[in-house]
Amino acid sequence: MRTASDSRALLEVDDLHVGFPTSKGVVNAVRGVSFAVREGEIVAIVGESGSGKSATARSLLALTRHEGAKLSGSVTFASEEILNAPYRRLRELRGREISIVFQDPLSSLNPVQRIGDQIAEQLRAHERLSRRDAIEAAESALHSAGMPQRTSWLRRYPSELSGGERQRVVIAMAVCLQPRLLVADEPTSALDVSTQAQILAELARLRSERGTSIVLVTHDLAIVADLADRVLVMHDGRIVESASSAQLIAHPQHPMSRRLLSAFAGLMHEGGRRSRPADEAGGGRPSGASASRRTVGSPVLRLQRVSFEYEAGLHLRAAKTASTAALKQVSLEVREGETLGIVGESGCGKTTLIRCAAGLVSPSSGEILFEGAEMTAGRRRQLRRLRRGMQVVFQDPMASLNPRRTVTEVLARPLRMSGVRRDELRAQIIRLLEEVGLSADHRLRLPHELSGGERQRVGIARALALNPRLLLLDEPVSALDASVRMQILTLLRDLRSSRDLSCIFVAHDLALVATVSDTIAVMHEGEIVEQGRSEQIWCAPSHPHTQALLAAVPRMERSIASSELTSVHARAKA
Repeated sequence: MRTASDSRALLEVDDLHVGFPTSKGVVNAVRGVSFAVREGEIVAIVGESGSGKSATARSLLALTRHEGAKLSGSVTFASEEILNAPYRRLRELRGREISIVFQDPLSSLNPVQRIGDQIAEQLRAHERLSRRDAIEAAESALHSAGMPQRTSWLRRYPSELSGGERQRVVIAMAVCLQPRLLVADEPTSALDVSTQAQILAELARLRSERGTSIVLVTHDLAIVADLADRVLVMHDGRIVESASSAQLIAHPQHPMSRRLLSAFAGLMHEGGRRSRPADEAGGGRPSGASASRRTVGSPVLRLQRVSFEYEAGLHLRAAKTASTAALKQVSLEVREGETLGIVGESGCGKTTLIRCAAGLVSPSSGEILFEGAEMTAGRRRQLRRLRRGMQVVFQDPMASLNPRRTVTEVLARPLRMSGVRRDELRAQIIRLLEEVGLSADHRLRLPHELSGGERQRVGIARALALNPRLLLLDEPVSALDASVRMQILTLLRDLRSSRDLSCIFVAHDLALVATVSDTIAVMHEGEIVEQGRSEQIWCAPSHPHTQALLAAVPRMERSIASSELTSVHARAKA
């Protein structure tokens, strides 16, 4: 086995340029990037959204050729040129020698093919395996990627899996042939901390046992600190700093490196200040109506013994199999002015809980009360009125926005539903955009013309158009880099204060949930296994599953969150 100490470079990138033709000219995404990756080395590429990280990663497999990009420079793998290699040779290399984990698992999986068949197809394209052997190897790969040992996974379709489960399938497909070089583009952004730890351990095992080299594209500096040997910081398509992970974390040299580290630390500290009412955080009590409502703290939303079941064999040709319970007797409540954090592993039922609470699906049993009115037994007109009082901000803003509608058209519909006259629409749309930190010019753009952070702001503006009392936030920042995440969370803090909103904040990041939430509910296999104040859950968890989630939080992230929560707890006692 070769290790990172070997001087031989497996991958060499020299003066790489990547430009994408547009109607307004060529957009230069990568500008003169050069670096090398030795055998057995893990190199992380970090930077803000739009810095050129993903374009660089895709070019390592010449995938940008298929996107019509203009390429120049050189990418050599084991002394073989990649950028100009014949397509037949690229097909032989991809998957077997070089593999990639894409950031968006839904778009990289075939929606009409079973999971087991997709992994088996990858295996049989490069190995002489029978179908039975390929299916067995696919099951083993899924287990290595963190999926429980159940053959039923192989028969499911991507639509039957959660976002984190789909991400694990994509990772299993990438590592099943044990490639020499793995390019991982945000491989853990949709995963909970325990599964993230399991995937990172698998990547480390591939490096230690197989000598696999890894290029890791990520916005999570905690992962960089735990896993990477070297770090490349990108800005405006260029590498502005290259250093060991320890050196970069301790002594960043470039302003962009310092900005990324500051944003990551600020994400936790800003979150801690954001989520507590002013009287608990050591300041004065809020004044006016806001103070009154928070002092009373009456429940806005209450779930009582809510269960939800779905048919596991919905898409199979055979008869439907036994139903699977996604929620099991869940009871919780959200009070006025409060942020309730819901945390748990992928597939534990978090998103199903949000969908039930919003009335998007009907629970199998139990009661859902919003402002004292029962949502599970109301008439359609009453339910429509109640739903206006709570709005959802979805995890993937690109998927939740109509790609053919401008921002104006996206926001106009809910505004018209709330009674805004046609002659007032333009002014109201501009007001909403300014409230979420966008300019009036954004109203003419389509979703693909916005950055990830801008799309999420539009999603928040759409949710605010109906003046809700409660916001349901389903993984609102999981796919964003640290600086954009802090901007969105700061925006949510300001909106919560100015509009006196109650919130349910769903995330797989326990450290983040602990710092942005007043109370936390921990979910496991469809059940609430522990509830309490965020300081209590973080500092003294009582349930073994919560303890396991806390133990899986990366060291750097745990240290920052602990410092902030200790400070908040001390101020609260004082």
